[in-house]
Amino acid sequence: MSEICPTLENESTLSRAAFCMYTYMLLESGGKQEFKMPRGKYGKFMSAGGAYKAIRELVEKGFIEIVEQNKNLRKANVYRFSTRWKGS
Repeated sequence: MSEICPTLENESTLSRAAFCMYTYMLLESGGKQEFKMPRGKYGKFMSAGGAYKAIRELVEKGFIEIVEQNKNLRKANVYRFSTRWKGS
């Protein structure tokens, strides 16, 4: 993963995997607030288990929100960027 993801200056905020996932989410969103992140996209650089942990960390730390969880529908989940991490 070190070849794909940039290094962090302040690693105390996010794990390397979460930072990598957030970076790819920014690219995948195309500048939109709400976006889909299909497994085929993150499967190229991260295992399913690693992606699940990274997404959970991003949600817990307030970087993203899950808008639609579509696991049972076999569709990509819908996410929204959040500013909760800034601490209002």
